[in-house]
Amino acid sequence: MRAYLLLKTRDTIATDIVNNIRQNYEQSYVTGATVYGWYDAFIELEVTTPARITHIINELKRTQPNLTHIETVIEKP
Repeated sequence: MRAYLLLKTRDTIATDIVNNIRQNYEQSYVTGATVYGWYDAFIELEVTTPARITHIINELKRTQPNLTHIETVIEKP
């Protein structure tokens, strides 16, 4: 199952957050990039269950104080 996270951050630390996700969730991480527009970063994850997405999002909220908003999109099967 593919999940896409659209991230909004404070200041200009989106690159740090993308690198953190790449390192800490390597088994689920597919790709990520900082982007221009409403969101600051785009992350693509490959996960086995919706619970794994929830776990990753909760961990990001807990460990990334400069992360202000996460929008999640899950690919239909």
